[in-house]
Amino acid sequence: MIAFPGLAQSLGLLMFGLATMVGLLGLLGTLQLPFMVPVLASSVLGSLAALGLGLLVDRPPLRNALRLGRHTGAGWSALAPILLGALILASQLVSLTLLLWPPPAFFLKLMQQISGPGSTSERLLILLLAGVLGPVAEELLFRGLIQQGLVRRYGARSGIIAAALLFAVYHLNPWQGVAAFQLGLLLGWLTHRSGRIGYAVALHCANNLMALLVFDLVPGPAPGDMTAAGSGFLPPVVVLVSFVALAWGLYSFARSFPIPVQAPTLAPGGGTGAGLP
Repeated sequence: MIAFPGLAQSLGLLMFGLATMVGLLGLLGTLQLPFMVPVLASSVLGSLAALGLGLLVDRPPLRNALRLGRHTGAGWSALAPILLGALILASQLVSLTLLLWPPPAFFLKLMQQISGPGSTSERLLILLLAGVLGPVAEELLFRGLIQQGLVRRYGARSGIIAAALLFAVYHLNPWQGVAAFQLGLLLGWLTHRSGRIGYAVALHCANNLMALLVFDLVPGPAPGDMTAAGSGFLPPVVVLVSFVALAWGLYSFARSFPIPVQAPTLAPGGGTGAGLP
């Protein structure tokens, strides 16, 4: 049987998720809420809607489809250097993209609205939505469902790359697209190598939370102030250290899982997208 979802089916799921997001944004936008809260809430619910539709269509056992299972301590310990390296490299990719391709004025205004100051309760709500609920929903959708079908149909390398591309496009922010693609590749490799989704969920949550906290606590341009595009470059030695940390973390993680873990094989009629080759 053909693995689900393939590329066209994955695009269909994401279009459904985006349509749900737009509809909910229109509904939530009528409430007296800070601008960022309806955006993030509708994004989370849109991702969950796409995930739900995919599981409804294919109906694999939930545990297999979402790569739930035991996670090793060695895998967890490798995430710290991976997070450090990924955060720094992502920040440099965003700065380079903004320097080479400055965003238009309307986009700058929108980002300044999104990143405007708010009350403590509003900031905590944004941390919850963008730092926890959003990453969990996106990982269940992209690494838990979509990547599995793409890997089974097109092979590990093509499947991980395709899922990362879809992940980057789904964020609808071309100025963060390269960094999102890099993060998607990393999260996809962690999931494929370990056969478990928890590592990708944890890294995605930590990445978003750290970025939000840095923007909130460190003096300097606000996260939406893209006019300071060239000011985000770090000293070369810091970038080099981040490369070393990332390489060491990936090496340690790979040693914890010498061979990519095989997903459980489903019985006939029990779904088609539950495993990796």
